Amino acid sequence: MKVLRFMMLLVILALPMVVVNAQEETAEEMWIGSYVITAESGSFVEADDAFTLVLNDVSKYAPYVINLPQLSAGLLTTQDLIAFWTFQPELVANAVLTTENESVYVTLALADNMAYDVDAQTLTFNATVVSIIPFDPDIDVAKVTLPEEFEIATLFINMDATFAEGIALGAQARVTGTRDGNAPVCTPRPGKICP
Repeated sequence: MKVLRFMMLLVILALPMVVVNAQEETAEEMWIGSYVITAESGSFVEADDAFTLVLNDVSKYAPYVINLPQLSAGLLTTQDLIAFWTFQPELVANAVLTTENESVYVTLALADNMAYDVDAQTLTFNATVVSIIPFDPDIDVAKVTLPEEFEIATLFINMDATFAEGIALGAQARVTGTRDGNAPVCTPRPGKICP
């Protein structure tokens, strides 16, 4: 378990990679990070050309890590993250999935059809699998299959400036819609680091 946590920490710090044309490089393009959602178990259910990703016993909190322009971290509830996610129909996420026999690193394209059940602590996404990579270097990548069920999942939702601004707008819209308009919420975005 300690090895798994160490690997997860390494993945958190190494995940967000950006390739930017040097002529078009701006501070905003270099703003990157990840939201992290953990679950005790989950499954992939095939649906047409995609999958339904179901995460069970999802953590109530979704920590985030900002890698650039400066390192920072914070916490948002999973419920708020999903509630603020009112835009951008598809984005890339990376997941570390652990079964009884192996761990795999999966790159996913998450669609906008998502549901979070607070009481059942389940989170459901429509997802397209982009790639599967085993952690064990002795396993042939061509022979790795997507696990239908897994015991532990850590989902890293890649956050760029556009995604962060969208989450911030979703948070602002939700605060404006509350009766008193004073719900305290902070989402990180370019030019604003949460306390």
